[in-house]
Amino acid sequence: MIKIKQAWYVKQLPQHVVAELLDARLVMFRLTPFRKVEEAEFKPYMGPHPSKCTSSVVPGYVLKHYGLECGPLLPTKETGGLTTWEAEQEYGLPEGTVRRDIHRKRFKDTEYQKVGRGWIVSREAIERVYPRAANKITEKL
Repeated sequence: MIKIKQAWYVKQLPQHVVAELLDARLVMFRLTPFRKVEEAEFKPYMGPHPSKCTSSVVPGYVLKHYGLECGPLLPTKETGGLTTWEAEQEYGLPEGTVRRDIHRKRFKDTEYQKVGRGWIVSREAIERVYPRAANKITEKL
């Protein structure tokens, strides 16, 4: 199995899958024939990041048939992630604290992602990095 971060069907490349490898390189391979792909089949992908253009995520159960294994998913709003502003409001942190700590590498690479001009951070990561702020929230409940 080849480990990847994520894979997408990109509208502009209807016969290909674009995958992001663990080293952050973007590669693409042909959809057909349906088979286990080899790393030798990967061609460099030079377009915009699939998350920033019209694309859809390839489901994990499909990736298995291509011999690919997706690593942990990056946080999104749908999976309970918070924007930096929401995290600062909810946990009572000063403005800019979460963005500053993202740049200072206090969060692991799989705990946040850049979306447009902002960031989405997983709730678990916020509670890990700011335990006192998380404890204040549970004390109020």
